[in-house]
Amino acid sequence: MNALKKIFQLKNDKELEVVQPLEQEEDIKKVKLTFFESGYGSSKQAQGNHLVFKACLEEVYMDYKGKCRDNEKLQNRLKQPYLEEKGKYEVELKKRNTAKGLIEESIEDLEKKIINTKSDIADVKQNTEKYIEFADKKPVAQFYIGLVILLPITIFL
Repeated sequence: MNALKKIFQLKNDKELEVVQPLEQEEDIKKVKLTFFESGYGSSKQAQGNHLVFKACLEEVYMDYKGKCRDNEKLQNRLKQPYLEEKGKYEVELKKRNTAKGLIEESIEDLEKKIINTKSDIADVKQNTEKYIEFADKKPVAQFYIGLVILLPITIFL
């Protein structure tokens, strides 16, 4: 009598939750047939007919091609944030390279100015008349006269 009661008794929610995931896994396994299983089943149905075999091969090829296409789309979609980030870094790199070029040009200009000033300094020592409008010989003459006067006084003392 207990066995009959168990047959007509309502199931608990806990038992239903456990059964549903198992059924879903079985459905997924049924849908995902391997190439071997698919080929074996279709060859059994075709009974060795080469036309059916060719059609099945084309179907398998198209299925594989579709999976590859979907996989490629998925990969492109997943790569998109990284490609955008790479583009940002490339733009930043270009900005920094141009800034570096400008700084190098300014450094070269400053080095040229330094070389020109050093040559001007050396030229001023040799050609004072070129840079000073009224270059007179008085300071040089005064130096020698002072030297002539101070030297004997220093020796005397």
